[in-house]
Parts: sequence; C-alpha cells; structure tokens
Amino acid sequence: MEDIARDCLSELVERCLVQVGTSGSTGTIKGFRIHDLVRDMCLLKAKEESFLQIKYYLQENTSSVAAEATQLGKIRRLAIYMDEKVDRLVSSRDETNGHVRSLLFFGLEEWMPKSEKRLLSPLKDFKMLRVLKVDRLHKREVELPSSTLNRIQSLIVKNDTNSGEEQAMQIVSSCRGIYKLTLDGPIAELPKELHNYPNLTKLVLWSCGLKEDQMRILEKLPNLTILKLLEVFEEKTKILVFSKGGFPSLEVLYVSDMHQITKLRVEEGAMPRLCRLHIQHFHVLTTLPDGLRYLTNLRELTIKQMRRELHCRIQEDGEDFYKIQHIPSLVIGEPLNYYLDGPR
Repeated sequence: MEDIARDCLSELVERCLVQVGTSGSTGTIKGFRIHDLVRDMCLLKAKEESFLQIKYYLQENTSSVAAEATQLGKIRRLAIYMDEKVDRLVSSRDETNGHVRSLLFFGLEEWMPKSEKRLLSPLKDFKMLRVLKVDRLHKREVELPSSTLNRIQSLIVKNDTNSGEEQAMQIVSSCRGIYKLTLDGPIAELPKELHNYPNLTKLVLWSCGLKEDQMRILEKLPNLTILKLLEVFEEKTKILVFSKGGFPSLEVLYVSDMHQITKLRVEEGAMPRLCRLHIQHFHVLTTLPDGLRYLTNLRELTIKQMRRELHCRIQEDGEDFYKIQHIPSLVIGEPLNYYLDGPR
C-alpha cells in the first residue's frame, strides 16, 4: 500500500500538480507544496470523505469547542487552532475521540492554558492516537495518560527553554513503544534506558546541548537505522567519536551544524551497516576521519558547507581522497561562505 502511495505521489510531482518541498534522509518525499486552487479542492474532497477536517477555535469558549468536537465522527487526523480563551483540547466523551491517530494542537506563541491537567486529560480517550507532538514545555508537572503514551509510535518533543528539560524526559520515558523520536531543544540528558526501547528505529536530535558522554547511550541503540544529529552537543565538546561496536544497525547518518567540533573519529567496527552518510556545516573541521575506510558498506557520502581546506583535501588529487575512494557515490557541495572560511 505504501509503495502504491509513493508511486501516486511521484506521478503528481511529474505532472506538476505538487512541488517537492523537503526530502527525507532516504530520498523519500517528506513535504510538498500545492497551488491554492488544488489545496481548496483537496480540502473539499477530504471533508466529503471524512478524511480531514480543520477547526479554527478563535474567540470561542470551551463549551463551543467541545460541541464542535462531538461532530468529528471518525476523523483520523485532527488539527486544532485555539486562542487564549480556550482551556481544553476537545470533549472528554469517549465516543467522540476513538478514531483519531494524529493530533496537532496549535496555540498562540505565549499562550498557556488555565489548567494543563484539564487540557491534556482528554488524551486518555484517543484509543488510536499514534503520533504526538508536544511543543513549548514549561517547568511544571505534565501528567499524560500512560494508556495513551504506551501506544504512541511517533513522538516529537520541542522544548524552547531549559525550564522544560525534566518534562521532556518524563514524556520520552513514558513512550517506550515509539518507532520514531524527535527531540528539539535543551534536555538534561537522554534516558539511560533508551537502549531498551525495542522499536526505536529513527532518532532526530536538534539543539539539545548534550554532553559528550551521551554518545555512549546513543551507540547502544540496537535497532536504530536512521540518526540525525543537528547542533546537538554542548559547546565544550570538541571531539565526536563513533566507537567500535557502536550503532550496530545504523544505515543512515546525518550530522550537521557541529560548529565547535574539531575532530571526527570513526573506530574500526563502528556502524558496520552504514550505507549513507551526510556531513555539513562543521565550521572548524579541516579533515575527514581516517576511519571512513572501515565503512565498507558505505554507498553514498555527501559533504556540504565545510571548510575550503577540507574540500581541497578530498579532491581526487587531494591527500585525503584515499579515505573515501571506495564509496560509489560522492556528492561534494559548495564549501563554506567567504565570511566563515576566509578568502578564496
């Protein structure tokens, strides 16, 4: 079924009915844009088929929100837009929420509900909820129903300030059945039991401020196949090490915006199944790790926005080309801009 869906989407792209917006780490289409007229037609058809409804709750009271929610029927994907006068998500009636699998909840930038407990309590009724995104956590106890969290397959936790670190980890620790996890923003530390999450195959970490020793937790994840690390370590971390025996199942690695990293080290026996590697935006790194020679299954290497010195070293006549010459597909992009890398 997924293969058919991908073929249909590719056909729409070829016909220019949709435009590719973002691509995933495996080359799949993750986001796309459409013309206003096409959007209106899609929303109309989705509403007719009870596939999607979007509700705007602006200047509405709680009773009005709950009343509207009772009419959602078998909606599987629910997006709710609210203002500061609304203090709960949806009606707490069990029968109205049983089919929702994806919940998107949007408030104002500085908005906070009157009662977070009242706001989140209806989540216990979403029996089919599989995707959950929690944004802008605050330093207070957040009680989410364990019966719902145990069924979550894809979790996104975005934390803008240090005040929500503990709450972020509280949520992650409650979702042990997840397949995909995204952590965006400061966190105290990764859960030490993360290696016991049997289904976790994709992990995205962004601006977390992790200590260097947290790599020991990451490399023990037995079934992780896709890992994205973006500006993830604290400023004083200078060396990034991929240890022997670490990341046994990893196939795709994306590392970016590690501006303070001066050295990458890949030990023999690390990431034995890695087939795609993407490295970009390392402002002070001047050479690639010699250990890339050990990655015999590596089929694609992408290097972008690195120092000009590094780019010169990996050219065919460069002194470091031997490290990557075994890789079938090499994608070498532009080096860093003038203001970061000095004159050409």
